[in-house]
Amino acid sequence: MHRLTDLRFIIGLFFSIVGALLLTLSFITVDDGNYGVSLNQFSGAAMLVFGVFMLFIGRKG
Repeated sequence: MHRLTDLRFIIGLFFSIVGALLLTLSFITVDDGNYGVSLNQFSGAAMLVFGVFMLFIGRKG
């Protein structure tokens, strides 16, 4: 129950889930004209990295 009250864990979980969804959907959907690079890939990767970082510092603290 202590983990669910820690805001770092909640934020990390949210950003990790949303980042993983965006990254997965960027590879599934077909994007024409952007040289194969989608904004969803960059934003999904950044959100996933931030979420994992928040989960890591939530676990340490």
